[in-house]
Amino acid sequence: MSEQERRPPSPAPPPNNGGRGGSGTFYWVVGALALALASLPYLYGAMNTPPGHVYSGLTHNIDDAAVYLTWIRQASEGVFFQFNRFTTEPQKGIVFNLFFLLLGNLARVTGLAPVAVYHVARVVCGGLLLWAVARLIHHALADERARRVAFALACFSAGLGWLGGGYDPSRAFEQPVDLWQPEALTFLSLYFTPLFTAALALMAVFVTAFLKAERSGRVADLWPGMTAGFLLGNFHSYDVIQLFALAAGYRVLTDVGARKGDGRGWLRLILLGLAMLPTTAYTYYALRFEPVFAARAFASFTYSAGLPWVLMGYGLVLVLAALGAALPGARAKYSGPDALRLLLVWGVVAIAVAYVPVSFQRKLLMGAHLPLCLLAGAAGAALTERLSGKLPGIAAFFLVLVTAPSNLLFLMTDVSRLQANVGSTHLRPYLTQGEWDALAWLRENTKRSDVVLVSPDPGSHLRFPGFPLMPFLSTYVPAIAGNVVYNGHWSETAAYEKEKLPRGRQFFRADTPDAAREELLREAGIRYVLYANGLAEGPPRDPQGEVLTNPATGGPLFEPALWPTAGPPPYLREVYQNGDVVIYEVSAAE
Repeated sequence: MSEQERRPPSPAPPPNNGGRGGSGTFYWVVGALALALASLPYLYGAMNTPPGHVYSGLTHNIDDAAVYLTWIRQASEGVFFQFNRFTTEPQKGIVFNLFFLLLGNLARVTGLAPVAVYHVARVVCGGLLLWAVARLIHHALADERARRVAFALACFSAGLGWLGGGYDPSRAFEQPVDLWQPEALTFLSLYFTPLFTAALALMAVFVTAFLKAERSGRVADLWPGMTAGFLLGNFHSYDVIQLFALAAGYRVLTDVGARKGDGRGWLRLILLGLAMLPTTAYTYYALRFEPVFAARAFASFTYSAGLPWVLMGYGLVLVLAALGAALPGARAKYSGPDALRLLLVWGVVAIAVAYVPVSFQRKLLMGAHLPLCLLAGAAGAALTERLSGKLPGIAAFFLVLVTAPSNLLFLMTDVSRLQANVGSTHLRPYLTQGEWDALAWLRENTKRSDVVLVSPDPGSHLRFPGFPLMPFLSTYVPAIAGNVVYNGHWSETAAYEKEKLPRGRQFFRADTPDAAREELLREAGIRYVLYANGLAEGPPRDPQGEVLTNPATGGPLFEPALWPTAGPPPYLREVYQNGDVVIYEVSAAE
């Protein structure tokens, strides 16, 4: 009999009722408030659409949100194996995503637009995430005040980024992660995308099931965790790395402490791994045999920020988490020493795996916020327990409040961007009515496999400094119209910066020979050319009205071909036009 089997079981947590007296009102109210606050920028964007414009429904990191909308649109059209419509390279069609298949089929059945389904899912999955977190809290913490502080911290807390005044674009990722990395924090995940909230919910389910199974020794208690691992292996595979490392680390640490191996514990660990294996292995298979999918996963170089920026991104919560492990009073708030051990292993592992030597390491930080909040909740309860009357509740409220400014600043920044019609990247959240109508024309009059080449935006550098001549509408074409684009997305488009972006710009230069243009149309199989009429105004200019120059030549950075006024070349035939956009069909580029 192992040491774990000889010692008495950890006390079972009180009923999962959410509060004293059998009432879960606190959790419902706090959770609803978090979801409502996380939706405010979208509501503001919809209610303050400028005249002559259409709101895309997006705010932060529109680039990635557009990718998710593309996947939803494909599934709504009956496509099971998703294709990357941001690139023209041949694809085998072996990648599928269960989560976006679900959302796409909801769009098909309900008739809702993909962006509407996206936001419904964001709120619903956000609610499921908070429910899963509340369940985890009630199994890991025995003290009700600790539970409430932990839950509130999970809903609202961030780090110290606000002390620097907010996100500074000139510093890129060399600043606290609570200013720019939504997956690092629970609240920002609630705000940004249903993909993050659905994945985080499954991570919480996994850890809860693992803790229950470790206490009971029953495989039956492990089934929710096995199911969560199976699903994550398909639609957010990064997370299985953290979760399996957590389970293995806990198993090793427990056995070392007991000075004896727990065979049943290792068997449960093997079962978890086997549950994750089919979907994770299939994802690996797709990476090996679908080059476009592999390029997307490994060529985007989403490296983690330096460790100080990560630690500062959790700020006071991290300090409280350390106290939650060290203070004797805090240790009494857990439902057992195994819960404390599990949370400590999770917190350390979640931050450590974000530095494994892979190109997508930053994505591995997801989930780190949750164990820190639970540990901090125990510390918060211990630090306030000697106060009398209503003072403990008041102190806990202010404790949570001082951890929230970065999240509030994040929302305010995005609202201010909406007011200026700029995004966190070069994409605009509001399209002009003409741009929207042009995309609608493509959706209704072209095949989904038709390739579209989008002209550069002469004003992109005015919205996002340092990024001139970005093909603004190219990211929206797959999301709204559903077509394939040549020059669509910084990470989804193969060879984007080295080939697609410069060749796309060159196509629209006045000094480009027609033979070079026809060669590009032929090689990439381009069927339609989307021309922004703003190019007809001449070379792009800086905020002072001066023409942007090329440092190498001293001449204009970009001299556009003025097709709307001078007439298109003979191999392009105008098929649609409005005041903002002209669409040409390639008619003689064979």
